[in-house]
Amino acid sequence: MVDKKIIERDLIQDMENFNNTIDLTFDDLSDFLGNYIRYADQEKKILKFFWLEDDLELDGYWVDYIQDNVSSEIEYLSEFLCNDGNFKNKEEVLYDSNSYKLEGLNRIETKKLYVINKTIFFDVSIYDYPDLIKNEDDIVIWDSSKKNFKYKNIIDKIRLARKKYQKKIVSKSKITCLL
Repeated sequence: MVDKKIIERDLIQDMENFNNTIDLTFDDLSDFLGNYIRYADQEKKILKFFWLEDDLELDGYWVDYIQDNVSSEIEYLSEFLCNDGNFKNKEEVLYDSNSYKLEGLNRIETKKLYVINKTIFFDVSIYDYPDLIKNEDDIVIWDSSKKNFKYKNIIDKIRLARKKYQKKIVSKSKITCLL
């Protein structure tokens, strides 16, 4: 017989842990990609994803939808996000993503690519959303600059904090090299 007090205690603990999380699940981009694949019979067709500022293009076939990914980078970015109430006492970000089998790229980007069983994959999520998505006919089907999607404001703040953090790390490494 299951002890109800133990279950209740575990549920309360899970809810308390969730208070430290920024929940970006059930987002517009994952919904869009899911619907595009499901309703347009596009599962076996290549999509092209562009991150313009990084001059990065990744092309691939859809493989899987992955729920409840967790990033703990907020901890490292806290000094750049501390003035924003959305990030107060937050330690992690919860988000969904779609995995794609890599079919083409314009340059190697090791932060976005991973290998499973000798196959290279990449994930697309609202947490690190692409600027543009094109179909096989080179038609833009997603343009982030023209969309006011649900979590754009929060993600843009995290992106800005990420850039500030990277600049800080680079400047520290330059100082260390000079010493």
